[in-house]
Amino acid sequence: MNFRTTGILLLLLIAIGTVAVLMSREPVTPTAPAEPAKLINLNEAEVNRIEITAADRQIVLDRKGDRWRLGAPVTAPADSAAVSGLLSSLLSLRSQGQVKLAGNEQTLGMDQPAAIVTLSGKEKTVKLTVGVPTGTGGNVYVRLNSSPQADLVPSSALMYLDKPATAFRDTQLLDLRSTDLRHILLTGADGNVIELAKFDADWRVLRPYEATADPSAVSDVVFALSGMRAQEFAAEDQTDAAAYELDRPVLTVTASSQPPSTQPTTTPAVATTIRFGRFDDVLEKSVFAAVGETGPIVKVPATALRSLKKSPLELRDRKLLDIDPEKVTRIHIAVESPASTQPTPPAVVIERVIREISPEQTAGSTTAPATAPTTAPAEPQPRWKLASGEPANDANVDEFLRELHPLRVSRYVDALQAVATPSSLVITIQTTDESHVVRLNEPTDGGSSQATGVYNGLSFEVGKFVLESAKRAAAH
Repeated sequence: MNFRTTGILLLLLIAIGTVAVLMSREPVTPTAPAEPAKLINLNEAEVNRIEITAADRQIVLDRKGDRWRLGAPVTAPADSAAVSGLLSSLLSLRSQGQVKLAGNEQTLGMDQPAAIVTLSGKEKTVKLTVGVPTGTGGNVYVRLNSSPQADLVPSSALMYLDKPATAFRDTQLLDLRSTDLRHILLTGADGNVIELAKFDADWRVLRPYEATADPSAVSDVVFALSGMRAQEFAAEDQTDAAAYELDRPVLTVTASSQPPSTQPTTTPAVATTIRFGRFDDVLEKSVFAAVGETGPIVKVPATALRSLKKSPLELRDRKLLDIDPEKVTRIHIAVESPASTQPTPPAVVIERVIREISPEQTAGSTTAPATAPTTAPAEPQPRWKLASGEPANDANVDEFLRELHPLRVSRYVDALQAVATPSSLVITIQTTDESHVVRLNEPTDGGSSQATGVYNGLSFEVGKFVLESAKRAAAH
């Protein structure tokens, strides 16, 4: 027998085999119901366990209270929304038609099903065997329990069955909502700790010093934590933590649902610790993190780490001081010049005008109104005066005091960034309660919109308009 004859025989065998397969899978015609019937008589609340078995995977989901958890292939919290979508698609299946199963197992794909789904409740278990898609129409045959019939359903309704286990895994790292967070510890690579705590509705910095926290900066931290999601699960345990530099983290964050307190509480605290290691590559778009001491190693967006890596000054409330203009009695504005041969301008002292009410004015205020024509209203009396007795510019003084009620800085800076300049102003404001001393420095860069300053040992940047307002108040 030559090679040509052998080739022809092989082609004939292939053709015969193809015909046999096609004949074995010849189309069957389902009997269409008068109205599509609901296949699974269960509601979502009754299902406590879901098992999906396919050739390449097994997924087990268990309900624990009001939460779902993955039981296989890993043990981990499940994404409740994804599980709800899976259940909804299964429980809403409606039969588009039926065919007898006997003799059609191979044609309907029941001899080697694409998946077997088991839904378990307290009193009922439902098994759904999913066959192969039909050649046309975008449908698939399924078998309910041990029914002698196979039901035709839209294959789109079973799209969740093609998803891997990771599609049902909860990627959120922190099991706390933003409103639940009450206590946060941020520990840097150098061991320095920033402690934040929420009392009632307000956040405070407790370490390295005590101060009111800046709402915007703390919101960045809170939302970075509560919204942090894993992009990828790199490892299920921390055996190789050193490979991700998690043995020497750049930042460790501990978040809790309870603020620090010396008083006992009946509410159990929910606390989670997350350590951040190295970036995943030179682009630094993602960073590796570990949840707890035994949790998985995940990859998260590097933007989350950057939102959490804040300095104590960045977290401090930017409301530097708040002076009630009505309580101000005296303003002293002096030019502070570093060592210079130029003469220093004299200080400007502005005082509130105190009006004395005479006995005649007091008595006149209680008499009946006169019937005679009144004279023209008197000129408004000045509210502020200079030390010399001359009137100050009331509008400019009032404008400056409004800038201090409150004075919000743009940011806090290192002391070296707020050194005095030849045009620095030292402003002392006396109120009925206390005295405040603020130094404002002219920007060294003439085009800058920010002046620097110092108050109570804090160096800051503030809009240059505050300095200009002080200069106008001192002008006369």
